[in-house]
Amino acid sequence: MYLEDQFIEIYDENFDDVYRYVYVKIGNKWDAEDIVSETFRKAFEKFSSFQRGSSPKSWLMTIARNTIIDFYRKKKSVPIGEEMEFYLLKVSFYFLRLFLRGVNILLISIKYLHRQKELSLQKHTQVP
Repeated sequence: MYLEDQFIEIYDENFDDVYRYVYVKIGNKWDAEDIVSETFRKAFEKFSSFQRGSSPKSWLMTIARNTIIDFYRKKKSVPIGEEMEFYLLKVSFYFLRLFLRGVNILLISIKYLHRQKELSLQKHTQVP
């Protein structure tokens, strides 16, 4: 059995338990989903070093616990008060840029489709 197949089997057998553990520790499904995803990403990256014969569930729960600790450490460093306003301004600007980039891509796509339609109409209306 390939490593990927073995990992998928461990994932299927342990996902619910890891999710429940993380959800209880975090308290909201959005952060819990992110942490569970991060847990399995880390596990997949280190799967070649997983010791066969040891408990995959214990291994995954240790990774989940450490990922939760990392989450709370990062959360603790979030600015408060006036610093928060500056932080939110930076975040808002970032999302505005993403939004505008998406609008730009949409406009380019619409122009492309419009041009394709024009070319198709020209092709069909040409006199032989």
